[in-house]
Amino acid sequence: RATRPYPEELGQGAMVKVQVFRDGGDLIIINASAQAFEDLDIWLNRQYMLHLDHLAVGETRTVWFGAFFDQWGETPVAGGFFRTDAPTPSVLVQFQIDESSPLLGTVAIPEEARF
Repeated sequence: RATRPYPEELGQGAMVKVQVFRDGGDLIIINASAQAFEDLDIWLNRQYMLHLDHLAVGETRTVWFGAFFDQWGETPVAGGFFRTDAPTPSVLVQFQIDESSPLLGTVAIPEEARF
């Protein structure tokens, strides 16, 4: 399931109160803002994209790393016992809410900083 290329031309605008971190092969998204998001694309590390229909106010969503795809149909390395490569870190996570607005930045928490 290849997606489109990262929308470099949009740049990043505001930061939103959304925290994102890895938990094994999953990405945990916590919407701590007072804003619900509809029909959004989540960009991981300026390469991989996942579409969500809805992210409610106060919602915590768990998504599998293997659900993200890049423009060539590749997925990030999810991790797990049988992996052959190091897991892909969640360094930069951004929301795209439409085709023309700047991307929204989130707070990506490195795995080692969670404890």
